[in-house]
Amino acid sequence: MTAPPLPAPSRPVKPYHAGLGAEAVVDAAVELTAESALTSWTIRDLARRLGVSPSVIYHHLPGRPDIMWAVVERVLSTFPRAGTDLPWQQWFRTTMPDLVTHLSHHPGTVRFLSLNGPATASGIRLVDDGITVLRRGGFADRSPEIFSVLFNSTLLVGAINEDRGNEAPDLTAAALRSIAKAGPLPAGTQELQDYSVRFATDPDLRGRVASYLRFTVDLLIAGLESDPALRPEAGAS
Repeated sequence: MTAPPLPAPSRPVKPYHAGLGAEAVVDAAVELTAESALTSWTIRDLARRLGVSPSVIYHHLPGRPDIMWAVVERVLSTFPRAGTDLPWQQWFRTTMPDLVTHLSHHPGTVRFLSLNGPATASGIRLVDDGITVLRRGGFADRSPEIFSVLFNSTLLVGAINEDRGNEAPDLTAAALRSIAKAGPLPAGTQELQDYSVRFATDPDLRGRVASYLRFTVDLLIAGLESDPALRPEAGAS
């Protein structure tokens, strides 16, 4: 009688990709974003950076949108938050221009946040801080709406300048050629054109944008301060 065959020895399960986890994927995505832009790299680029196949990326994170959100969260998490004990004016003057400058080191993140909102853990904390200082400043139930205006307006200004990027000189030259076809400009339009050219051709464009962002926030704050009806609990500040 022949004995039944012995079962094959079990093999240890090999890790899907030893040493690689979601954090490593996000690390690489943050690097690629800093080098190009959030919307410029592909899953294949990311896999190439990590030395794996694209399927390995999907094993750790569901898809590119999830990785983009993780990149935004990573960048936001390194932004130093201002204390909520500051007056609301100082909090927004400190936070909003600095936030855009901080994000601009990872191109595309400003635009991403302006379109999608701060839907990450660090973004949520930032929103809560802003609404807290506004409520303490007397804005009561208008605080979320006012936060939205201050946050979105500053980010949109930052996103516009971010989108122009390295194409700014060429776009400015093309705009000037287009304007020239319209003939002599009215005085006010000529003044605006002269200002726009000075802005776009400033050797320190990053500094010029930062100054413009501060000016944007100052104007918004001045408008809020000028209308007492917006602050029914102003005596609490």
